[in-house]
Amino acid sequence: MVVAHRYKPMSLFLQLNRWLRFGRVIGIQHGIGDFDRSYRKREMRRLLRENCYVVAVSQAVREYLLRANLGIDERNCVRIDNAIDIAAAERMQLTREYARRQLGLPEGSFLFGTIGRLVSVKGHIHLLEAFALIKDEFPQANVAIIGEGACRAELEAASERLGLHDRVFLLGSRVQALRYVKAFDVFVMPSLSEGLPLALLEGMSGHLPVIGSDIPALLPILEGCGGGIFPVGQADGLAECLRDSLEFTEDQLREQGERCYQYLCVTHSIEEYRRKYRQLLTASD
Repeated sequence: MVVAHRYKPMSLFLQLNRWLRFGRVIGIQHGIGDFDRSYRKREMRRLLRENCYVVAVSQAVREYLLRANLGIDERNCVRIDNAIDIAAAERMQLTREYARRQLGLPEGSFLFGTIGRLVSVKGHIHLLEAFALIKDEFPQANVAIIGEGACRAELEAASERLGLHDRVFLLGSRVQALRYVKAFDVFVMPSLSEGLPLALLEGMSGHLPVIGSDIPALLPILEGCGGGIFPVGQADGLAECLRDSLEFTEDQLREQGERCYQYLCVTHSIEEYRRKYRQLLTASD
């Protein structure tokens, strides 16, 4: 039995499977777009055998794979959502006050936060544009982003242009960024595309309310946990979600965070993840 992640390793083992006849070949697909190239579609159709399975890490990825004309179907395309070890994540997390001190963030402010590489697909520019629309209404609010990447200069320039230079904190890369998640009051994920958004799950593990774009990978999670949803790439819609959060009482925010946490425990726990993989690995063809 072999397990391979993403197209290239999976293609190699599918080719070897023709001669070595493995007991089972399992390819794990983490994102959308790996099979947009026509030659990859042809290669999959040529190489797939009865002992081959493809695991999609989210419903959005599974739907993409089933539509892609790869020769896979409901039988051999299995959805196993990514998961986090919730208990381990909670043990790592610093208290709100200590996390803010470690990051140099104002202790009394309302903080919208996110964790992710500073690249365009993460949509951070839309978060800044949305925050600029409401910043004057809510002088107690700030934005913090943990992560580093090619878009730092663009985000710094946007922060200056939008009058946010003292309200937005670009905190750079941090070792075990999950430790700091409780520094935030609300976790925001404005991504333009995702496979399965582990950062969002990590935010939920901190008992935080969440806001995200309506891309296919995020929408089912946000609907399931009662999170804020806005049209992808639209600052106006995101600004409304930010405003809604700022107008909630502390009790309402706490209740929202607990709903997100309970949803996480039911749908993305490491125990359920392991159970589904054991079932796939031990099932008879």
